[in-house]
Amino acid sequence: MQQPFRGADHLEQAVWDRVCALLEQPDRLAEEYRRHLQEAGDNRARMSELSHLERQISAPQRGIGRLIATYAAGVIERAECEPRIGGLKARMAGLQKNNTRRRGGAGRARAELGHRPS
Repeated sequence: MQQPFRGADHLEQAVWDRVCALLEQPDRLAEEYRRHLQEAGDNRARMSELSHLERQISAPQRGIGRLIATYAAGVIERAECEPRIGGLKARMAGLQKNNTRRRGGAGRARAELGHRPS
């Protein structure tokens, strides 16, 4: 049988004290609500952009697959296939680097928001 957490009453009281203090400041409550809406919109835009980048990355991946299949079928020669695959790999590497940089920026922004003073 689990024993209840000792000190939970103190925690619950502390939470309710903060809630009551916030409710006594309707301007602050409204500002926090607006900030929350803004962050949600920013997150949606960031996710849409990252989704777009991921689709861009998948295009050269598919191209490489098609080139390999075309080469395997004997339709094109190796000398024609290799530079095209190299170009697609370079394009894909640039897109992945951009995607990683953007994801890192999003993570830093979330970390900063999480550590901002109240």
